[in-house]
Amino acid sequence: MQPTARHAWVLPATLLALLLVAGSARAAPPQLDAAAWIVIDASDGAVLTASREHDSVPIASATKIMTARIVLRELKLEQEVTATRYEAGIGESVLGLQRGERITVHDLLYALLLPSANDAAFTLAKRASGGVKQFVRAMNDESSRLGLDDTHYASPVGLDSTGNYSSAADLASLARVDLRDREFRKIVDTASITLESGAYPRTIESRNSLLFSYPWVNGVKTGYTAGAGNVLVASGRRDGVELISVVLDAPTEAARDADSLALLEWGFGRYSERTPLHRSKPVASVAVRYRDDEPLQLRPEHSLQVRARDDQRITRSFDIPAVVEGPIDPGKRIGSVSLRIDGRDAPIATVGLVAAAAVEAPGLLDRHGRILGFLAIALGVPAGLLCLWWLRYRSRREQRQLKSREARAMARRRAGIEDDDETGKPR
Repeated sequence: MQPTARHAWVLPATLLALLLVAGSARAAPPQLDAAAWIVIDASDGAVLTASREHDSVPIASATKIMTARIVLRELKLEQEVTATRYEAGIGESVLGLQRGERITVHDLLYALLLPSANDAAFTLAKRASGGVKQFVRAMNDESSRLGLDDTHYASPVGLDSTGNYSSAADLASLARVDLRDREFRKIVDTASITLESGAYPRTIESRNSLLFSYPWVNGVKTGYTAGAGNVLVASGRRDGVELISVVLDAPTEAARDADSLALLEWGFGRYSERTPLHRSKPVASVAVRYRDDEPLQLRPEHSLQVRARDDQRITRSFDIPAVVEGPIDPGKRIGSVSLRIDGRDAPIATVGLVAAAAVEAPGLLDRHGRILGFLAIALGVPAGLLCLWWLRYRSRREQRQLKSREARAMARRRAGIEDDDETGKPR
């Protein structure tokens, strides 16, 4: 969507911030005008940089991030609810709901999170819990369940109150959890929409001006009161990396947006491109039946590039068979490899593994070599023993014959009979 005149000031106001961080993203974290801030990795919650991130301070309409969470849990989007009476103070953001007006939860959530309509917040709270007090109790119960120790809620709206506060760290953690909800993510990534239910169609715009100027920005929620100053919980996604930033008590909307962009740009600069898998480099091997000494090398189907922080380790896990048998053509898929980055439960990618070389079909000798060898041994040993027996028997028989001839010759000589020298016969 093209930026409207209302948001035209964002471009010059943030251009300087972008130029300052460009080319120096790996340098020291940016210096901001906000009183407290944080930027985290949405995938693992790692804090990239922060300042006074655990200070409990007023948060204005960033309160509505929790309001939306409870509503999405308790109500169905297609439900129609009756608008409740809401007495708005001067300068409050409202949708202009008429008492008794019928409108869907879907449209009220958009009104809650885009223009930050307080009358939408009260109507949703009463419908979800039966009353505002009960709803606030549910907000605080959920906050405790999520471990948001710096947070307490006094209303579903976020007007200044001693009992309504949070911190940059808690808001980032809450936004990280809420962004896992597909409907919440879709709503906060919307710059403008026309609400079709209710007394009449209404076209509303997000107060998050960054959505109009930066396609990679995808949320989340603004806020402003005199006590809280300018607040922005922002999120952005680039090259598979998603970051969440929070700035609290910025002096102006321009500073709020410039600080948020500086944090996100600096955060993205902490990531570099790696190639953990290259299609020409084998990463595993598998045994080939009948060829125990010649394993088959497996290479990735394609190269894979990922972006990761310098402190993150990329690990591999393999799903391959214990043994394969030919014939196998080069490039045939054999298994897969999954990659994980430290801190993430789910794999960032799974890539097929293919044969790096051909494997011929096993021949008769390959298939039956062991059996033939066994048979050779089984038959060869008796045959060999028989042969040895025959040679030994023949040798002994020849020895006996020789001794017999020598004995006859000796008897003849004693009898005076001379033998022919050559034939041994008597003359």
